[in-house]
Amino acid sequence: LDPTLMITNVGSSNVMRAAGTRKVTLTEGNIWYGVTTAGVTASWDAELSAVSDDSPSVASASITCYKAQGFVAASVEAFQDIASLQSDVLMLFADARDRLEGAAHMTGSGSAPQGIFTLINASSSLQTTSTTAATIGEVDIHALYRALPVRWRGQGTFVTNPLYNLAIKRLGTAVSSAFSGDLTQPVTDRILGRPVLESDDAPTTQTTTALDQEILFASLDEFVIVDKPGGVSIEFVPMLFDQSTARPNGSKGWYMRWRTGSGMPNLAAGRILVDKTTA
Repeated sequence: LDPTLMITNVGSSNVMRAAGTRKVTLTEGNIWYGVTTAGVTASWDAELSAVSDDSPSVASASITCYKAQGFVAASVEAFQDIASLQSDVLMLFADARDRLEGAAHMTGSGSAPQGIFTLINASSSLQTTSTTAATIGEVDIHALYRALPVRWRGQGTFVTNPLYNLAIKRLGTAVSSAFSGDLTQPVTDRILGRPVLESDDAPTTQTTTALDQEILFASLDEFVIVDKPGGVSIEFVPMLFDQSTARPNGSKGWYMRWRTGSGMPNLAAGRILVDKTTA
């Protein structure tokens, strides 16, 4: 028997942690607080007229950290028989963290880090509706690009599931389209000069009865990932005990834990393309 572990889950690229998002370390407490402002508005005034009070208004924003954890137990026999057991467990933990965070950073809500799709899609004013139900057209990509204000457009990144990136590639079947339909070529990594970030954790549902989430265009440095100091902690438990007898049961284990949160205090820096309904 070859004891090398081969992972069979679908995996996650956890792209938001690797992308140009803002990462902060929260040294005290469980909630990170930030401040937003719409800025100062200047005015054209007549000679010798008093200047208006243009002091900016500010608002608070917060991101809560949540605990994530995992545990793996193994018998003392497994420790003796599998030389790579510890390194295999560490590999499994890394995969588990990527899958848990990858999904949360895209569509997380409730008692979990908040996802960028969930947050932006919650505001109808940030939605751009496609022209045709269950179809992505070149006009929709242009509309999404224009919808993001100029302050963030030059730093914007398209975030999408491969399903929709492939749909964009199919635009190459149209005459004079900007994309190639040649199947020997990869999907595009840039749209309108801006980078494309693919994630299998991004939404895939496309119907004709709801405003389904399709593609984001956002300045990712406005998406904040908050971590408690130390990152992921893995502790070795040298002996486990039977719950009914309180006696050792001949097994040991590893306990993994970390605390993190995510959110987008400045939602104005993102826009989302949603699917038109036929209703």
